[in-house]
Order: sequence, then structure tokens, then C-alpha cells
Amino acid sequence: MSKLVSIIIPAYNAEKYIKDSVKSVLNQSWKNIEVIIVDDGSTDNTAQVVKNFTHDSRIKYTKQENKGCSAAKNTGLNSAKGDFIQYLDADDILTADKIEEQVNAIKDDDFSIAVCRTVTFSTNPVYKKSNEIDTEYIQFQGTPINFLLNLYGIKEKDGMIQPNAFLISRQLADKIGPWDVSLSPSTDEDSEYYCRAILASSKVIYTPNSINFYRSNPNIISLSRRKNINHVIGAFKTLDKKAEHLISFENSKRVKKVIAYTYSLFIYVYFEDYPDMAREAEERIYKLGFKKIPPAGGYRFKQLARIIQMKNALKARRFIRQKLHK
Repeated sequence: MSKLVSIIIPAYNAEKYIKDSVKSVLNQSWKNIEVIIVDDGSTDNTAQVVKNFTHDSRIKYTKQENKGCSAAKNTGLNSAKGDFIQYLDADDILTADKIEEQVNAIKDDDFSIAVCRTVTFSTNPVYKKSNEIDTEYIQFQGTPINFLLNLYGIKEKDGMIQPNAFLISRQLADKIGPWDVSLSPSTDEDSEYYCRAILASSKVIYTPNSINFYRSNPNIISLSRRKNINHVIGAFKTLDKKAEHLISFENSKRVKKVIAYTYSLFIYVYFEDYPDMAREAEERIYKLGFKKIPPAGGYRFKQLARIIQMKNALKARRFIRQKLHK
């Protein structure tokens, strides 16, 4: 019998899109799957939509009180019986060959990870080259630590791999442990989990033929995309955790350089709205042994930051925005 794949779908008020998501996994060419839908306290008709699929014995639905995205994924993981684990947001879609291609890529090495391409969409999941994101990072051929350093910005250019793009074995999932609920709510808790997973892996394998369609509609309310002060605090905690994982794996100058850059990106994004947290990120950079905040942000902003230093560039940006809004 072929290996079983557990597809874990955390859902929060997902009535509008979860039908398409579930269809995409039931239509997988790899048929030996179980689909574990964890309803994290939805107040809409998510449950009713899922009930339409209960004729398929592969669907397993459970509802819990609202605990957050990581807790919902842990609930799914605890009940999963599969040899492989696929996480999927309730508003996203996988091409029909995604699971099959990735299982075949990693089935002979339980500690490798597969990662596929990601294409953003709003209403119609159709491939467009212009909507493909961060393929240069997933194509990187190197050791797991080098893969992460390249992703996080060793070249002062950062990427993001959307978590649906991965497939991992149950053995690797057991090795790294559960999702860290202490980081919730967060805008970035997925990256902490996959930081651990990649560092514990033997290699990252790019599977070029399948696609993860990532819905980028800004009006979506989902477990992974809600943003407020608590989510920003969670994102900062996530940065601290990733820094801890990286330094524990390799305590080197190049690792510290990348960590400093990730804190600088945090400062770039939150300098105006959350100045106290931006100052904490600045202190993290100094504690790593750096005397200046490394340039981060868009190309032109980084060029300015190199000339007048990062903090002065941020102050200049704030001044200009204040003038424009008057």
C-alpha cells in the first residue's frame, strides 16, 4: 500500500474559500490521504460547508475553541496517522500533482523536505509567471543552513516561502516537535516551525512541476493573516526564536549577520507604528556585536540608508510621510 499523507487544514471563518481548498486535496493524484480540518472556533458557516464533504471517508472534521493557528495545527498533528504531513491554509489551493511529486521526491529519505513553487492569486488560480514568488530561494542547492541563510538575507535580500509549499515526513515532524503556541498570535509563526524543520533536515529538495496557489486577497480573514499589536509582538518573539535556533546550529559571524538583517527588516516595517519594539530590535543587533543597523527595505531606501545610515533614513521617511499626510 502507498504511504499515507495527512493534510492538515486549520480553519477560522473560512466558509467562503474552504470548499475550493478541500476540493484541491480530494482531487490529488496521490489518493492515499486523510484530510484533517481543524475548525478553530469559527463563527460562520465553515462547519456546514465541510459537512458537504462528509461522504468522503478521508475527511475528518474537529472543532475547538479559538486558540490560534499554531494550536489548530498541533490539534491536527496530534490526530494525524500519515507517513507525511502537508499543512494547508483554508483559503489556498494545491495542484493535483503536488502531493505525488513531493512524496516521490522524499520517500527514500525521511529527513529531507520537499518544496514546490508558489503562485499568488485572488479569485482564479491560474499560473502566471508574473505571480510566481520567491522561486530563486526554493531552487537554492546547498546545505540546509545555507538554504536558510540565503532565504533570510545573507545577500541583504530576503525571501519568504509560503508554508503550503512544503511537504515533510512524520519522522521529521516528530523530531522537531509541535508548533510553538507561545508565539501566537503572530504574523510569522510558520517561519519558526520551518526554521526548525529545515535545520533538522538532511536536505531541501525542490519539486518544480507542482504549484501551491496562495490566495493574496487583502480582505481575507484567516488564521495566518490577522495583524494587530499582539501579532506584531508574536512576530518579534518569532525572530528571537529563529535567532536562537540559528546560533545554536552555527555560532558564526555570517549567521549573526543574517540575524541582524532580519531584525533590521522588522525595524524597517514597524519603526513608525511600533517605535518601542523597533528599539528592542535595534538592541538585539547591537548585542550581536554590530555597531550599526544594516540597511534593509527596498532598493532605493537601502541606497539612502548606506549613505546616511539606517536610522536616519527611517527618520527621513517618517518626516516625509508626516508632511504628505498633513
